[in-house]
Amino acid sequence: MNVGVIGLGLIGGSIALKIKEIDSNTVIYGLDKDLNSISYSLRKGIINKKLDINSIENLKYIFIAIPVDAIKSEIDSILNKISNNTLVVDLGSTKYEICKKVVDHVNRKNFLAAHPIAGTEFSGPSAAT
Repeated sequence: MNVGVIGLGLIGGSIALKIKEIDSNTVIYGLDKDLNSISYSLRKGIINKKLDINSIENLKYIFIAIPVDAIKSEIDSILNKISNNTLVVDLGSTKYEICKKVVDHVNRKNFLAAHPIAGTEFSGPSAAT
């Protein structure tokens, strides 16, 4: 299975690690605006490969763990690129604006608003557990 994680901080990194723990055959593709976070995540085995945002149609799941404003600006583009078999999971801290943004999107059926209800005072991929 191929899974994408956008945002490799505490939440995204923890999701990636847990998926790998459950199924070591899953390939985790990761993306972060901070290139050091991508390098760290590759080096520590949090992700297997860097995610190319333009090649997401073959991913089974995409977890979006970035700030809400960034999700709002990127969600349409992400939903436009996925296949009918991809589930996009939003892990932002609030839902109203994000859900309002996707309510009429043709791929709305492939979108799940969620919240991990987790976190610590630490951030970045080194905080992932």
